[in-house]
Amino acid sequence: MAVTGDGSGRQAFELANAFVISRALQVCVKLRLPALLREGAMTSHALAKATGTHEPHLYRLMRGLTGHDCFLEGPDRTFTLGAVGLQLLPQEGSAGAAAEAMGAPQMWEAFGRFAEAVQLGRPTLESARMSRLYEPEASERAADLVAETQRAFHVSGPEAIAGACDFSASRLIVDVGGRSGGLLAGILANHPSARGIL
Repeated sequence: MAVTGDGSGRQAFELANAFVISRALQVCVKLRLPALLREGAMTSHALAKATGTHEPHLYRLMRGLTGHDCFLEGPDRTFTLGAVGLQLLPQEGSAGAAAEAMGAPQMWEAFGRFAEAVQLGRPTLESARMSRLYEPEASERAADLVAETQRAFHVSGPEAIAGACDFSASRLIVDVGGRSGGLLAGILANHPSARGIL
């Protein structure tokens, strides 16, 4: 790696390696590690037993993520949640939902065809069997993940839109495709005289 005074060499390396970190986060969410650590510290041995995983590899996974503030390592191979790990806890608007959605096999297949999309102008999500993800026929869990991911990416969106747009002249507000109703609820909270349809 070239050493430069402005740190761009390090930044380029981190960007190239970002998919590894992304995958590690997805594995943590899939194994429910943040949820298991919600109540406090656990050893990697206890976590391996709870998740049915290989302890040495689980330990290396978690130790690798300490550098990204996902976990904090204590004595005797114990771990607690770091600031980033707290954001992965299962709750509305959690980044954990985004990590799970982006870790779906179809997503990895789709982004593995990125060069194909650029060269041929072909939508990779459709070619990776995700063309029906947003359709009624999509599985309930897939649809839930899409909704949760959108909330995670746009956690402050409803409040910002409700505050920035003037709906005072509107008597009926329709939210098309608003699965959770969070945006509509935020708007109606600021305009109680209006009615909403989700």
